[in-house]
Amino acid sequence: MSGNVTLGSGNKTLNVFIHSIELDAKAENETGRTVTIYVAAKNTGTEPVMFVWFSKLTDVNGNSYGGISVSHKGSGARTALIQPGITEAARDYIDQLTNQDLGVLSKGAVLDVYFFEKDGNTGMLSAEPVYHVAWTVDPGAILG
Repeated sequence: MSGNVTLGSGNKTLNVFIHSIELDAKAENETGRTVTIYVAAKNTGTEPVMFVWFSKLTDVNGNSYGGISVSHKGSGARTALIQPGITEAARDYIDQLTNQDLGVLSKGAVLDVYFFEKDGNTGMLSAEPVYHVAWTVDPGAILG
């Protein structure tokens, strides 16, 4: 589930991996549950980089949760400026999942993560994702 993936080339190279996937505790009056996803990025290049990424989970029935402009209440996970040789894990989350949703997700899923580069000087995001990674989430990794 947490395989390392190398993104980019030359001066802008990253090694990304799933740091953890966590399910929040049940509340008595819950209307939905939250899955928190930490993706880590190690800057293996020579230039500082900054990213915003969005997570999407797709269950075994093809239903998707989260995605671009949806996860993290639409703002995605945000890193600080990652210096060369430094690893940073940023938190993204998908909320309002029902127990039924979680039951299906517990059978396995695909985690798609869409990476947008953020300019450290202007704060502007790339118009389209610069990278996309899909990881298989093992059955039982998300338990409802």
